[in-house]
Amino acid sequence: RELRDVEARRAQARAEAEQQAAEARTREILAMAPDAFVAADRDQRITIFNRSAEVLFGYRADEVLGQFLDLLLPSRFVAAHRKHVDEFARSPEAFRRMNIRGEVAGRRKNGEEFPCEASISKIVENGRPLFLVVLRDVSSRKIAAQQITRLNHLYRALSRVGQAVITLKDRSLLLDEMCRIAVEHGQLSLAWIGM
Repeated sequence: RELRDVEARRAQARAEAEQQAAEARTREILAMAPDAFVAADRDQRITIFNRSAEVLFGYRADEVLGQFLDLLLPSRFVAAHRKHVDEFARSPEAFRRMNIRGEVAGRRKNGEEFPCEASISKIVENGRPLFLVVLRDVSSRKIAAQQITRLNHLYRALSRVGQAVITLKDRSLLLDEMCRIAVEHGQLSLAWIGM
């Protein structure tokens, strides 16, 4: 009997050591993740805040742990976000992209807002949901998309100018068309060419 007790204690100690090692690996993986990773309890209080989240939001983890997620949101989105998370808590879904219903915005410690892509997952721990949120700042992607849109707009305008130069032989018609193009593509109320 003593031998069985010793073996049982050893097995339990091994299981506990394996559990602690697994938890340490998980913490290290989360710490090294390139995206911001934030976990929150059912009350929407922050329980995990990785290094990428610190960089993204400008807070140290010890400043936000135990705080409400509201801290990371522009105030105008807080009520809708709380409702969204509450609905998600009651739903059978385990995963949801948060920006399906529109743009998601974050708020840095300095008050600066930024657009982000976010997904939320939930797991049930001791009968209560734990929310796991992965966030990525998409500011540079939005800026690039705006620049592409502007360049496409400019390309269309230049293409129309080129077409007008080729097809319109009458100088005054050509100048009128160039003014029309400038108004349309330059978002101007008036354009003229002085001679």
